[in-house]
Amino acid sequence: NSLCFCSIIFLLEVISFSSSPSPRGRILLTTGCHTAETDVVASQSIINWLVSPTGLDLLRHYHVDILPLSNPDGFADKSCLTANGINLYWNFIKDDMANCPESYHLWQYIRRHPPLLYLDFHAYVHQYHRHPMPYLQDLSAYRGVYPKHLVKQMDRLLIRQSGGFYRCGRLAMWPYSLSYF
Repeated sequence: NSLCFCSIIFLLEVISFSSSPSPRGRILLTTGCHTAETDVVASQSIINWLVSPTGLDLLRHYHVDILPLSNPDGFADKSCLTANGINLYWNFIKDDMANCPESYHLWQYIRRHPPLLYLDFHAYVHQYHRHPMPYLQDLSAYRGVYPKHLVKQMDRLLIRQSGGFYRCGRLAMWPYSLSYF
């Protein structure tokens, strides 16, 4: 049986799943950065998958944290910006609690619970009518032979799933994004 619990960090709700007393590591998934994007559907689908037999098998080995709405003020205001006018994806201000409390508190959570794998979903394709395309980070962002091997496999699957469309380079390794940190 899986264990599910919620943590509130600032005004961010993290839903955690685990059925292992000693997991191999944590997986962090974030969605809900920009109001106009429908990526929160991804977090709901993943939550549904986690309680399936395959998902429960994953939970025997890993702890999964899901932050479905990383920008609650933006969603309330129907804006891609926080209440302080900051775009969390392009400017993840992790050390400024006064101006960017969402980033600050999420970063503190990550420091206390470092993930083995971090996934961030954005569905700008629905906003701009573009092909779905994942942002793929350069392999130099990963440490160790095995993680690089897994990332290569995952990238191939993502590229195939998106019909050959993907982005890499500057947009994927934006120096002020959470994925970069």
